[in-house]
Amino acid sequence: MKFIQFNYIDHEISPIKFIVIVTLMLLAGKLLGLVDIDWIWVFSPVWGVLAIVVFVLILAGIEAIIVAIKDRKRR
Repeated sequence: MKFIQFNYIDHEISPIKFIVIVTLMLLAGKLLGLVDIDWIWVFSPVWGVLAIVVFVLILAGIEAIIVAIKDRKRR
């Protein structure tokens, strides 16, 4: 009797892998002359995500300041 072994392949892709793949594709396309875009847009997946993270952190900081001010007024 033969046993068949099935290898499980994870088809999920993490957001970081997706960003890296898109950035590398844009970089390769730019270097090979396949796409005619500015360099700032080649790296936009990287700085775009960083901009969103910084924006969320700023919003969280503002919210923390507002909560701290309201907490001081209650005392």
